[in-house]
Amino acid sequence: MIGASLLAFHGMPAFAQTQELIQELFQSDTVYPQEEGEIQLTFRPQYNRGDESVTRSALVAFEYGVTDSLQIEVEWASFLRVDSDDPEEGSAQGIGDLEIGARYSWMNISGSNAHAALGLDFTIPTGAEEKGFGDGEFAVSPIVILAANLPSLHGTHVVANFGTDVGEGAFAFDEADWLANLAFFVPVQPLVLSVELNLSAHESFFTPGLIWHASDSLEMGLGVPIGLSEEADDYRVALMLTWEFDVH
Repeated sequence: MIGASLLAFHGMPAFAQTQELIQELFQSDTVYPQEEGEIQLTFRPQYNRGDESVTRSALVAFEYGVTDSLQIEVEWASFLRVDSDDPEEGSAQGIGDLEIGARYSWMNISGSNAHAALGLDFTIPTGAEEKGFGDGEFAVSPIVILAANLPSLHGTHVVANFGTDVGEGAFAFDEADWLANLAFFVPVQPLVLSVELNLSAHESFFTPGLIWHASDSLEMGLGVPIGLSEEADDYRVALMLTWEFDVH
């Protein structure tokens, strides 16, 4: 259904250059690639309130444009701290897993307002599994991203992505560690309003957010994922700081 909807944009007038409203979303992937020689750094501290504990984390990410369509990326949970509501369980602190990946994007497909990207991520288990800071094993995760501009709806952009871990049982829907996201974001000057529906094998969230372009290279955002499933945190508070610069 999503793919068919995006193909319907084929006959729409396209922008000479796609308007890039934001660099990052809070719990979904965007389709925009880094330009050749461009670097993006992202810092994302987050507070998670669960039924029985509070988790504080700090994620850092690096993206580099190898070409205008191909980028490489590294993402690391550089700090994790879990404080249990049960005094006997206490607290745990450490680092999380490291992800290394690549993504190739096709923008304005056949002159339309539709876009797509394919990505592949490799997880290196640097986090302590016994503390719940990682799965304790290597993983390979492909992702498909579909997106479109909707200029007739106040410049709204829509993006959908689906990913899973490759391995035994990975493509059995009831067993796989899968994710599916649908997001809309629209300029509300001087901000960008984002709304995400984040589904996965373990937890689901509704995520409203606000993002502000402080300058051409600096972006700041605040998102509040709200848990929709029993396994999900009650809520999360995510801050995001993104800095983009050209090394040429």
